[in-house]
Amino acid sequence: PLDAGLEEEFPVLLRPIGPHDVDRVNIALQRLSRESFRSRFSRPSPDQQLSEYLCNHENSLTWVALNPNDPDFHGFGGASLWPDSDIPNEAEMSLTIGDEWQRKGLGCLLCSILWSEGWEYGIRNVVGYARSSNLAILNWWSGLGGTVDIDNLSAQLEFELVAPDEYVQNVE
Repeated sequence: PLDAGLEEEFPVLLRPIGPHDVDRVNIALQRLSRESFRSRFSRPSPDQQLSEYLCNHENSLTWVALNPNDPDFHGFGGASLWPDSDIPNEAEMSLTIGDEWQRKGLGCLLCSILWSEGWEYGIRNVVGYARSSNLAILNWWSGLGGTVDIDNLSAQLEFELVAPDEYVQNVE
């Protein structure tokens, strides 16, 4: 687990997600607005089966952002990398942040964990998919240096990873 505070009043505990998180994830998904849920999952509403899939998938790297001061809190959000079995160095990224915690830096924080962990697992290219009307994620992805290819109702996102230590050296 990683304890990181985005702001003084906003402590965050990041840790990998597991099978014991099914109920927590189900509650968090139920709390998403209908629009946020559809933007992320392209389906009308959450169900227990989706929560079980997200928490029990052995082939993904998945992290959750929690409140370290409240063990019963359902979570601020989560992010995953889903390796592509056909393309060994590629993974699909998924990201879900609760409505009231969006645009506070949680997406960047979770993605930086996935970037580092994904690099260790050999991931060199990340893809994602979004609705073309989801301008917030499309602009965010482009701002990170990724490409966005819009085709009618959907958009394919792509981002080539560089070694985390190489990126830090270039920023300094």
